[in-house]
Amino acid sequence: HLSPYFIAFTCLMMIVSVTTEYLVNRMKYDTFTTNLRDTVSRLVKMKKMRLRQTLIGGVVIVLVWGPWLVYEFSQHLDEREFMPMIIGSAVGGIIGACVGLNILFKMQRANDEMIRQIEELLIGKEKMNGRG
Repeated sequence: HLSPYFIAFTCLMMIVSVTTEYLVNRMKYDTFTTNLRDTVSRLVKMKKMRLRQTLIGGVVIVLVWGPWLVYEFSQHLDEREFMPMIIGSAVGGIIGACVGLNILFKMQRANDEMIRQIEELLIGKEKMNGRG
């Protein structure tokens, strides 16, 4: 059995993660109701928030939650069960990190592409206004 503190911390960590993910992605839908310059600044802010969320979450998982998980396993599993659980957790963590980073990079590239397209539109509009 895992300690109630570990379970509570894990739940809290998940709640914070889901909440910040919602706040970052909510910006995406609010973004397109404003003018294009505001949209660009919101997309840039979204990228920064997403990166900050990933870095902070990764640090908490690697430096706090992971070692605590190992400690919990060491306290509640016998020697026969301990190493397979650690190896499975490490493999799952590595695979999860790779998939998560791949998704992060795709979302960041999508934001970059939207920003580029909007800036091209703005530059074209400024050129048209300058000619008239």
